[in-house]
Amino acid sequence: MRESVRNRLWKRLAVMFPAVMLMAGSLVTASAFAAAPFPFEEITVDELLKGYASGDFTAEEVVRAYLERIAKYESKYNAFTVLNPNVLEEAREIDRKRKAGMKLGPLAGVPVVIKEAVDMAGFPSTMGWEPLAPEKGGITLIPAKDAPVVARLKEAGALIIGRTNIPAFSASGTRASTSWDGDTYNAFGRQFAPGGSSSGTATAVSANFAVLGIAEETGGSIQNPAAAQGLVGIKPTFGLVPNVGVVPLGGSTRDVIGPHARTVKDAAIMLDVIAGYTPEDPKTVASIGNIPAGGYMSGLNVQALRGKRIGLFGPGWRDVELTAETQKLYDQAIKDLEAQGAIVVPDPFAGSGFAEAVKEYGSIGVESVIYDMQAYLERLGPDSPVKSVEELLEKTGQKPSIFNRYVDSLPDPNGTPDLSRFLEARTRLLEIFNRVMDKYELDALFFPQMVQGNAAVGQRRKHRRDHRFGNQRRRLAAGDGAGRLLRKRSAVLRGVRRQSVERSPTARVCLRLRAGDEASESAGSRRMKRVARHLSVRAGVFLPCEKNVREAGTEIVLLNLLQAVPFLF
Repeated sequence: MRESVRNRLWKRLAVMFPAVMLMAGSLVTASAFAAAPFPFEEITVDELLKGYASGDFTAEEVVRAYLERIAKYESKYNAFTVLNPNVLEEAREIDRKRKAGMKLGPLAGVPVVIKEAVDMAGFPSTMGWEPLAPEKGGITLIPAKDAPVVARLKEAGALIIGRTNIPAFSASGTRASTSWDGDTYNAFGRQFAPGGSSSGTATAVSANFAVLGIAEETGGSIQNPAAAQGLVGIKPTFGLVPNVGVVPLGGSTRDVIGPHARTVKDAAIMLDVIAGYTPEDPKTVASIGNIPAGGYMSGLNVQALRGKRIGLFGPGWRDVELTAETQKLYDQAIKDLEAQGAIVVPDPFAGSGFAEAVKEYGSIGVESVIYDMQAYLERLGPDSPVKSVEELLEKTGQKPSIFNRYVDSLPDPNGTPDLSRFLEARTRLLEIFNRVMDKYELDALFFPQMVQGNAAVGQRRKHRRDHRFGNQRRRLAAGDGAGRLLRKRSAVLRGVRRQSVERSPTARVCLRLRAGDEASESAGSRRMKRVARHLSVRAGVFLPCEKNVREAGTEIVLLNLLQAVPFLF
């Protein structure tokens, strides 16, 4: 960290920082020096750890700075449902261990946020639903233990800033409007939908309220918010990361946990921490032998796209048309891949029957929701006031919306779900998928995340609802403008002054794919020009390419043959 930045930090920390106490989700007011530039804007995991090692700052100083920033902006963006009142003490403990020369984990002192649907011992599990929100007079459910992903983050030394907002039962891919805590807003402007259902996590990471975030997805809830807010989102293979201790939609079939980050490298670092087998979740046996020997970080090789065969989007995958501006961005991204040695294969699924099969089966894979909910409630512990679906219905007096799929009567949650159609669809789609991958000797697929631009709040938008193997995204920078909303995935505003989170003028702009913008050289733009990387996985092998995700505006997301095909379309 430059000396001037360090001095600004010390000046800010010299002022008494108001204690951040979270009772009923309250937040402190901004300090007198809140207008000062945020010293850790866009900082990466590596930069943070190097700063700790060199003594440029301590974990306590970093956490105080993030809390101060949250205090300033959270009232406008509503990313959090609750902050962690112990995080400063936890930061001091990390500093003590570092000073004593003790061995620390790979995320020691890194601020992270956790999606509300993921259990944290000692913190209420509301499911985003008002009848379970203590702040709204609802029943208080306190998990007895952490979800495995949270336990792994704590063991790695991560500092959990707080829990982030979700729509009720994570049942929206666009926004958090159904949350007991109200809407979460996009870090680029409150007028934009934040993406869902990991709305709060995306806003927190995009707004520099944390460095990393835990997101969770059934069919788009990692990818949609990442695309809407210019982040890297990794949707991993089902069974790669444990999903127990997470409020389910398709816990037995589709629910996955993955990172939100601002760079691909940071996302890979987080994936290395949370992936792998645990006896708490027998499904993770699928991860054994399918994680790179050196971890996902070992795949970050800027030469890896050379000679790799990449399949492109077309009617064979989905019979939908991209908007003109989305198509233009996608075409440029394809040129970026080719410039780095990739061989692109247009619409390899043409004539395969894949698009027709997707249409035939429709949205499937959440047939197990009531059974998975039973298992989730049982895991809360013996002291929980609700230990079963029966008690949930009885004590709340309401039927959760996610049970509306059961038209006649609710099945016995202690029984066995009928997944025959889901398994039939998965088998058929996998057969087509693998046949196409083998026929064209493909290493990865590279698709747009959505067919049209990000919706304004209150409007609907079309998601490409499947396991996206790529997306186009853009984050707006403070000071950018626009008289109109560009109808494309990477929507931009020009000429409109907005109240937005504080950023340098070009820190969030993808220069390469946005014609007509002018950008000054700044700390943000210099960082933007660094080499981040895109990742894709087939059978556990990463294929990175030498482009900055801010600059290229596209991403090849994880693909692994354990899962391989979409379960929700």
